[in-house]
Amino acid sequence: MAASYTGNGTETPSSSAPFTLTVKQTTTLTVSGESNPALTLSPVNLVATIKDAGAAVATGIVTFTDGGTTIGTASLDANGTATLMLTKMSAGNHDIVASYPGDGSDFGSTSVDYTETVQVRPTTTSVTGTAADASNPAEITLIGVVDGQGPVALSGTVTFTVGSTVIGKATVGPAGVATIQTTESQLTGGVIASYSGDTNYAASQSPTTTITATPGSQFELTATPSSPTLVSHQHTTISVTLSSMSGFSDTISLGCLGLPYAATCTFTPSQVKLSANGTTSASLILDTGDPLGAGSGTNASVIVRRGTYLAFLPLGLLVGLLRGKRSSPARRKLGILFACVFAVALSMGASGCGGLTISGTPPGTYHIQVVGKGQATGITETQNITLVVTQ
Repeated sequence: MAASYTGNGTETPSSSAPFTLTVKQTTTLTVSGESNPALTLSPVNLVATIKDAGAAVATGIVTFTDGGTTIGTASLDANGTATLMLTKMSAGNHDIVASYPGDGSDFGSTSVDYTETVQVRPTTTSVTGTAADASNPAEITLIGVVDGQGPVALSGTVTFTVGSTVIGKATVGPAGVATIQTTESQLTGGVIASYSGDTNYAASQSPTTTITATPGSQFELTATPSSPTLVSHQHTTISVTLSSMSGFSDTISLGCLGLPYAATCTFTPSQVKLSANGTTSASLILDTGDPLGAGSGTNASVIVRRGTYLAFLPLGLLVGLLRGKRSSPARRKLGILFACVFAVALSMGASGCGGLTISGTPPGTYHIQVVGKGQATGITETQNITLVVTQ
């Protein structure tokens, strides 16, 4: 663009230097979050959307800042949006601002503050107690268990209190467990376990819990495999191993709890002698309705279908035909013929008479416990088995 002057009687003509006039669209930039509030350790996506007069879609890069600190950049797509994907953000309120420098057709713009809230993950805490030493039940181990769902382990501490008195504090391990040793005399009243929380997990507190110490483990019971899969009407063999702890010895009786319909378990032997600090084993046959193959200790149930009773109706008629000494030869022949027909029908399951069936465990997933109980001590240990039955 240039301007020129033609001149007059006293002024000479002249022309200006070229002047470039750029015409651009104004833009408006906004920021939003795909999840707000978000949880610590979870991905956070921030979305900047730019609007202009619509003559052309804005292009270029959008910069995101958190409290004035740049946290990333993202390119505008064909819809005028730029998405910044963050793997995680720390707990708290984050003031997010997006800025756009503009392009050949659009002026730059800056968004107003957008507050993204990130919350720590919730937790629950519980407390139990167990005898620290079977020979000294006055010694008690307090166990605080913190449950928090997340991709990294919890950290922090658990504080144990009785009333307003702190009786101990322990660091939370990778499994979310903290323990302290105490004595029964310190537990007059309910115990509270309080979790401190950390940068990713929220603090929590157990209910007031009365601690009744239970004996610690005196032997260990292991069943292998612990997750068998069987077709209905089949059986499998599971190895059961028992190991003594802390010099424990007793005769252990073995059994199963929670067996599903038509399932049985057979131990060989059903009782084992566990010596002090020793190991012993037994064989468990777990059966889902295979009485001929699972062993002598299994049980089979017989299902009589409704039509079975009808199968005896022809038999009654036969008895009526043949009853009495004065039956005519023709009548006796008819009775014999009827009996033959009845026998064939019975063998083929006619008239509903084929219903004697060995039942099987229906398909599904079942949770069974293998139990070992000391005959003299009464101490019990269990091992969970997940049984999957298919058709």
